[in-house]
Amino acid sequence: MCEVVGARAQAAALSMVGRGEALGDDGHRRPRRKRGGGSVFKEETLCVKTEASSTSRTPKRVKTEAKRAEPKAFKDGFEWMKQVREAKTFRPTEEEFANPFAYLCGISEEAQKYGIVKIVPPVQAAVNAAEVLKKFKFSTNVQMLTSAKPSRGAKKFYRSGKEYTLETFEEHANKEARNRFGVSATQTMHRTEKEFWKEMTTGTGRGKGSKTVEYGSDIDGSGFSPNESECPLALSEWNLKKFARSSLSSLAHLKTSIPGVTEPMLYCGMLFSQFAWHVEDNFLNSINYHHLGAPKFWYGVAAKDAKKFDQIAYKHVFQSGKPGEEEIGAEEEHKAAGTFINKTTMFCPKVLVDHGVDVYKIHQLPGEYVLTFPQAYHGGFSTGFNLGEAVNFATREWYSYGLRAEERYRTLRLPPVVSIEELLVADFKKLMAVKGGEGRVPFNMCNIFFEKVKEILSTWNEIVGEMNAEEMIWKGKVGGLWMKKSCMSLHCSKCQCSCYLSMFNTTTQNVPLCVHCIRETARRNRESGSQEVIQITLNPVLRKMMAFFSTYRSSEH
Repeated sequence: MCEVVGARAQAAALSMVGRGEALGDDGHRRPRRKRGGGSVFKEETLCVKTEASSTSRTPKRVKTEAKRAEPKAFKDGFEWMKQVREAKTFRPTEEEFANPFAYLCGISEEAQKYGIVKIVPPVQAAVNAAEVLKKFKFSTNVQMLTSAKPSRGAKKFYRSGKEYTLETFEEHANKEARNRFGVSATQTMHRTEKEFWKEMTTGTGRGKGSKTVEYGSDIDGSGFSPNESECPLALSEWNLKKFARSSLSSLAHLKTSIPGVTEPMLYCGMLFSQFAWHVEDNFLNSINYHHLGAPKFWYGVAAKDAKKFDQIAYKHVFQSGKPGEEEIGAEEEHKAAGTFINKTTMFCPKVLVDHGVDVYKIHQLPGEYVLTFPQAYHGGFSTGFNLGEAVNFATREWYSYGLRAEERYRTLRLPPVVSIEELLVADFKKLMAVKGGEGRVPFNMCNIFFEKVKEILSTWNEIVGEMNAEEMIWKGKVGGLWMKKSCMSLHCSKCQCSCYLSMFNTTTQNVPLCVHCIRETARRNRESGSQEVIQITLNPVLRKMMAFFSTYRSSEH
């Protein structure tokens, strides 16, 4: 007997490309952003067994088909799966459930350690989503499961062009499940997870299942009963049609609706349809409710490991780097993060586990919620036909993460989905309107606002050489043009950063520029000797805020 090494098989991380919007799982329309992304594949070996004849040196085949060797990720018998621990499950009482934001505030310190957590509500929906959406129709995206590179010009993910009802999509999903497992019934989670990663990385999953699946993602609508009196869950504040606009969510201040962010969206999956690794837009929180069908499999990585996630992905997924290489720089880290913003890349959690990242999992059943926390990476897949609904929200603890997101978007020159400055001002106004509200403004909000104001004034100080920024804040002195009233946020013409508190422009560039980009313009002017005039336009709300900080400072002494 002898072993002959044959052809090669492609393996490793699969890149998911959705429609012009993102293929989200939990709140995740991104209509303004053009989607893109690529795939990175590692080569593995195929083995063909042959037998030598006693009368000939020519090998004789004993098998007519080459057998794919399992990639390294599976040679250990899926041992890596045992290192992915269950995220915490919370079970609020009816009394705790009555006030969702108070409850979330109470569990936040413990829950955010996992990045994602499950909440099992004490009440269930009395009206099934299938009844609510009986006449509902939607189209799907096609997702390729094979990791083989498509031929030139071919698209890996594309619109199916098909229209379904829930009933017809369920029939289609069940047929595909039978082709793969022999029955449409849901398999054990362990078996389904193994088959999913086999199919994704080697194309050697069970049965005669298709190499593509369909996913109804980012569908406007809700499965919660419109007749709330008939359904205790729909009547509660956990109805996702109300959640983002709750008085305790900072997103309630947004004047316009944003599908998937302030308004929920539906997600209809089948066996192996995926939602790729990502963090929420602007690092917001998200909440996902499972209406009906087979379980949904989630993976999550907490914010504390987000930087490590980006570095590992860049080195070992996008660049196929070797362990021991020097830590990547900020530019490469941002590039990796930019790919995940597009929600187009799914790769095996083993890569993360092998490099010391804590990965958690959740098996979400019908009637259960999954929460994701700011800057927590998450992704996963469906284990059969199911229907979920999701929306974003923001607590006041979010602002620190929102500031990080703003910096990332600015570096990548992407427009933010929401303006942190605009929300911050709105939250301040709300708290200060209440008697004694000054003392209720969270420290992190005060600190972020102070830094924002200081950044504006220090930039102006650098340009015109006036008094130092801190004195300008406390004395309320600043040159420039004050708006007559607050207006909507504008985007910086260069980096797309949100300009709400201030906006700069020049005599030759009569377009909005942020504090970062105007500094670069001023530097070039100094080097070239240009006499170009720079003007600052300030939001009048700054007068009130500086007065507040002056009072706040006095009370500290």
